[in-house]
Amino acid sequence: MCPGDAEQLIALSHAALKPGGALIVITPNCIARQVMNEAFWLDTTHVRPYPLALLRKMMERSGFDVIAAGDDPDTRGRQTPVDALVRRVRRLFIGRSLDQFEHAAGAVYIVGRKQ
Repeated sequence: MCPGDAEQLIALSHAALKPGGALIVITPNCIARQVMNEAFWLDTTHVRPYPLALLRKMMERSGFDVIAAGDDPDTRGRQTPVDALVRRVRRLFIGRSLDQFEHAAGAVYIVGRKQ
């Protein structure tokens, strides 16, 4: 997905959500060496990396308040309430945790809420 498409997806998500609704984006961590050296490129659907700073700007430009961002809990060992939410949402859509897949190491997430 090119940057313009990604930003449009975020803007359309904002428009589709009710006030108080949230958008969670999970993506490979482009600062993680093991991700960018090989793992990112093994998934042919990956077109370009999206650093958290860029995702934050795109979400804020679309009207989201960024309420959380950081290391994906399935690729790190911690478990905060936001981590638990990210894990539940992923399991809802994927049906299992990404830590079962080699390419998932070093993912990050960002959560935006519509005012």
